[in-house]
Amino acid sequence: MRASEKLCRETLEEDGVTEEEMREELEPIRVQLGYCLQMQGKFKEAAVIYTECLRNKPKDPVLVAVASN
Repeated sequence: MRASEKLCRETLEEDGVTEEEMREELEPIRVQLGYCLQMQGKFKEAAVIYTECLRNKPKDPVLVAVASN
């Protein structure tokens, strides 16, 4: 997952997107990482990712639902 986040970030930087657009594109990857961590029993690490995502107030309602649950 971290490799996909890095690749996405690099690609978006090359495309010249804004920081906000980059965050919106990276949030689903980060929430998936949080879910993987949660399934591995790493609840605190997952909670940090979910909380950070929700703090950014994503526009995608599905992403908000996953991060909230």
